[in-house]
Amino acid sequence: MQLHRHKDEFISYDTNVVFIAFSAGALARNWLQETGISFSILIDQERIAYNAFQLDRSLLRSWGPKTWLAYARLMLKGHRWRGIQDDSTQLGGDFLIDRQGKILFTLRSRDPSHRPSVEKLLQLVSDHHRNRET
Repeated sequence: MQLHRHKDEFISYDTNVVFIAFSAGALARNWLQETGISFSILIDQERIAYNAFQLDRSLLRSWGPKTWLAYARLMLKGHRWRGIQDDSTQLGGDFLIDRQGKILFTLRSRDPSHRPSVEKLLQLVSDHHRNRET
């Protein structure tokens, strides 16, 4: 959701943000509708990308104290609990890949809260954009 608030900045750097999900299309579409996010989403039910990027699965790290605390904070803000949907042990990651397929940045999540800041991603995209122009 933080990325979506900065969508125009990513667009200004000629950058596409794409989410990859392993959930069936209906779950992914529902998530997009609930969050109002308008980025592209690709469905990888066979987890080909997850395996290629060596993304981990862990029950302990997926449902540790940080995750429970994050859900408690969301519910206190009025968000509703949707229950566990699909495989909640699958951990994600964040990757920046340029048009030639070169991986510019990799972060494999240790737990669901382990994410790079939007500012860091924008700085990396900005630097790459600037270097591409010179």
